[in-house]
Amino acid sequence: MDAIEWALDEGVLEHLVRRRTSRTRPAGGRFPGRRIGRSRAEEGVSRVPWPVQLDTAQHDVLTEIMAEVGIRHKSALIGAAVEAYLFDEEGEEIETELE
Repeated sequence: MDAIEWALDEGVLEHLVRRRTSRTRPAGGRFPGRRIGRSRAEEGVSRVPWPVQLDTAQHDVLTEIMAEVGIRHKSALIGAAVEAYLFDEEGEEIETELE
């Protein structure tokens, strides 16, 4: 929840999720470019699920956040926020205290 709050405060939650889940068709193809919703892990890197336990009120808040920023999958939202919160751009772990 700290990671999601951080991403919202920074105004980057939607961007993080889109970057994680979308890619575009290559230029020069026969079909017009459009977003393709797929998990986009770097080659050779598996996505690790970030399990969370939410009570009813927390689940309702998460559902509201998803609607506000147009995100369809809780797992994508949670994963993108947690990974950005814990790791810097070079993939180095950031020292932070999660509650």
